Amino acid sequence: MGGARDQKVLQVDAADLDFVVVQARALGVQATRLPSRGVEPVSTVAVVVVGATVAVAALLRALDERRGGQVIDLRPGARREIYRDRELMYGSLVVWTGDGKVIARIKQPDDLLGQALEVLSALRGNGAPALESRTVAARIADALGDGAVVEVEAAAGPPDEPPG
Repeated sequence: MGGARDQKVLQVDAADLDFVVVQARALGVQATRLPSRGVEPVSTVAVVVVGATVAVAALLRALDERRGGQVIDLRPGARREIYRDRELMYGSLVVWTGDGKVIARIKQPDDLLGQALEVLSALRGNGAPALESRTVAARIADALGDGAVVEVEAAAGPPDEPPG
């Protein structure tokens, strides 16, 4: 009896391909890169992973952790509105607003990050042109309760660029 098996097709950054292959091998998961098509520069690659359900889930979790924290930039004219940042610990959520930023350190990101993102989506859906950091922080804290530590920092750089 071999147990449950799973198969997933992943889109990974080309820079993460070696990580996926090494982690897959260590977990006993087969990882096969799919051929790319076209002549465009390739920044992502497709990889099929097949293995025990638990091992595939562990590989997906390791890749998610490697991608780092989630950043959402709500400022008008932001170049990138939603992205992952490897410099942030997995489970961190940074929300840039016109007057600063909100930092949420989510204790169980697998369970609670989606709730935080739903809060942000609802706030944006209300048509508020410029959300204030304190409003965003209060809503996230209310939604997640003791599942996150939420802080507010005042803006410390030019309004069009997050400080480096």
